[in-house]
Amino acid sequence: MRLKIIAGLEFGNRKSIWYYLFMDVVTKTIEETKKVAEKFLAELLSRKDEATLVALSGDLGSGKTTFVQQCAKIFGIESKVTSPTFVIMKKYPIPEFSKRSNLNALRFFVHIDAYRLKSGEELLKLNWQELISDPQNLIFIEWPENVMSVMTQNALQISFKSLDETKRRIVL
Repeated sequence: MRLKIIAGLEFGNRKSIWYYLFMDVVTKTIEETKKVAEKFLAELLSRKDEATLVALSGDLGSGKTTFVQQCAKIFGIESKVTSPTFVIMKKYPIPEFSKRSNLNALRFFVHIDAYRLKSGEELLKLNWQELISDPQNLIFIEWPENVMSVMTQNALQISFKSLDETKRRIVL
């Protein structure tokens, strides 16, 4: 798996970077999902002008939250990461020791579950603009299709599909 910058365009004082990342894998265990998360994070570049946003799509039970949990573990977050379905958003500080990577500018790991939201307007009420404008935030958002009106075009897309009780297909 490779993450490459394929284009960078300047728009006034804002730089837009498009990334090319492709991986299509079937996982059978949480450990395999963690390996996918490790590869993904190893290639991910933090943004300089805005938050790094990862959009996670897939049906209920397809592995989105498990993927986020494994990413949190990789960053050394010791708090139990659960789906924020009812509170919508949880924000975790990223421990100092995990800042020795290509994501060294990140301070906060943000997990949003937009399943219960009806529109992007509801996300705006949670200080969405402030969250996405801070380059120190790594944001994972489940159910981005529910809030597409406020999603940035720079979001990295990951889709999940449950193949059976133990197999999950992850496409980056």
